[in-house]
Amino acid sequence: MVIVDWQLDQAAGHDEVLTLAKVLLQQGAERVAVYPRWVDFSEQAFEYDSRLPVGQRWVQVREQIVIYRRRDRPDNAISI
Repeated sequence: MVIVDWQLDQAAGHDEVLTLAKVLLQQGAERVAVYPRWVDFSEQAFEYDSRLPVGQRWVQVREQIVIYRRRDRPDNAISI
């Protein structure tokens, strides 16, 4: 497993970190964990918004630790 220590004070934004995870998986990493260091994990990750349509009412309000896994396919495509 490769752990990406993502910090806001660095130049990498969400898109760059996702691209890095894809490249690491394409180069043979079995799993890539992205750890956003600035997040206070004692805070709620989701909030309920009753104004939204059913099925979309739970809204993510902070970043989370995400583990991306390699999905070996016959065409060698990587799914994230």
